[in-house]
Amino acid sequence: MGMFDYSVSDIFSFEKRDVTRHMLYDLHLGDKIKDAFKYLCANIGVKDVPKDWSRVKWSEGKNYNWLIIKRDNVTFAIRQYHSHYTIFSKREKGTDDWKAKFSIFTFETDLDQLTDNQRDQREWTDELAEYIDKLFEFAAGDKIWALWNDAMFKREKHIKVKCVWSGSDDDINNIDMFNFACEEIFQKFLEVFSQNDMLERVKTVKVGDKLGEYTVTGVKKALKDEYYHGVGISWKSGKEDKWNDVYALTRWYFPQMFPNGFMIK
Repeated sequence: MGMFDYSVSDIFSFEKRDVTRHMLYDLHLGDKIKDAFKYLCANIGVKDVPKDWSRVKWSEGKNYNWLIIKRDNVTFAIRQYHSHYTIFSKREKGTDDWKAKFSIFTFETDLDQLTDNQRDQREWTDELAEYIDKLFEFAAGDKIWALWNDAMFKREKHIKVKCVWSGSDDDINNIDMFNFACEEIFQKFLEVFSQNDMLERVKTVKVGDKLGEYTVTGVKKALKDEYYHGVGISWKSGKEDKWNDVYALTRWYFPQMFPNGFMIK
């Protein structure tokens, strides 16, 4: 087949699971979601299910807000953008954390199906607050896969719920939305890691230190007005002197900053 390394039979035998297996086995995206989830729980904090959602203090990110809540053996990490929520669910099975069942689904209010008066009188979290008990019930019963079915998960017509990943080891319900969910939780992981563990690592660095192939020429350790872009390291490789804040250090230079790796606890 010319320059391409495949045969015609590969085309005939293609299935969606060829892609999802690559995502879950080769790219380890399911395991990476679990690690990001675990880190965010430890560093953002896990709260009880709110009784008054109007008073909830969300973890504000660059683009979205996050909240982690728990009821019994189910934990939700919720990413909010107005009335759209991506919800990462963990259902514990005993004390072995790696036996826990993870899944992802979305919950959204279709504002186009509300009247002007309904839109004016509502808060962003009204519908989530109304259905949160049912969502926990479905997660506890390992029925996230059934949320799409309005006969099983009864809701008003303006409520849209989709299963992104039911926790399968070799299949993904919606590949596009799964990719989006990975980007969102990994970005939040990067943000929180930069503001915590990378910040603490920077505080241990001194001028003249060698970090891989780089020689440190300056260190800014003081955090002022929660401006994390002002904390980081200047270093030189050859004649180039470059500044990296904590976010850049996490994204691009993690091996230099943590040559022995990092254990998520």
